[in-house]
Amino acid sequence: MRQITSDTARGRWTAAVVLLALYILHSVDRFVIGVVIEPIRHEFSLTDTELGQIGGLAHALAYSAFVLPVGWLLDRTNRVKLLSAMLFIWSAITAMGAFATGFWYLFLLRMGVGAAESASSPASQSLVASIFPLKERAGAMGVVFAGTAVGTGFVFAIGGPVADAYGWRAVFLVAGLPGILLALFMWFFLAEPPRNSDNSAAEAPAPMYARALTFPFPRGRQSQPVSILPARGIFAPVQRSLAHFLQVPAGILFVCVAPR
Repeated sequence: MRQITSDTARGRWTAAVVLLALYILHSVDRFVIGVVIEPIRHEFSLTDTELGQIGGLAHALAYSAFVLPVGWLLDRTNRVKLLSAMLFIWSAITAMGAFATGFWYLFLLRMGVGAAESASSPASQSLVASIFPLKERAGAMGVVFAGTAVGTGFVFAIGGPVADAYGWRAVFLVAGLPGILLALFMWFFLAEPPRNSDNSAAEAPAPMYARALTFPFPRGRQSQPVSILPARGIFAPVQRSLAHFLQVPAGILFVCVAPR
């Protein structure tokens, strides 16, 4: 079998279908914990706080911590290979949920899934931009990201009956194993498209994280937060604290949009 390339319309839309399948599995593995949360609660006698931690917090912490470095790495390496490896990792970790022994096992597994899934969005968008011409790009992006809704519906439609028939541990296996097969297919049969750019601004180096984070704090003088309202009365301390808090996101926004 030949590799899937972006040279023809057929090849481009085949690649979009592959990325659609990846996004379906992304949502399946993201939300599978919600399907089996009640039997997990009863088996391990977990509290509502612990259920919240394994049901969302663990995934969110790891995803938010890894998405920026993974995006940086995707700009500098083979995107298809890295995305395939991440898909293999998060799918294998999902399947390992079938062997859970308690809260910390599940918490660490969900963190692993979140860390690996952080590659899916930046890699998919970058690949769509490289594979499709501008006039087809929005449609292709719509096809790929339809996988979010499809996967969410699929995991709840299929996961419940599987849990009823075979137990909650089987749901993790059903959710994880297809991703391993898709990852191997992508690794061997999806070609890395050439990178392209639609404008000269894309060629400029991205702002350094350090510059963005330190922008609100000029060197050599005390930073003065800007406020559209005078800081007076009993709410003055709260207003000043809020102004200081907003300096960092304001600095990041300035660095991202300011002309160079």
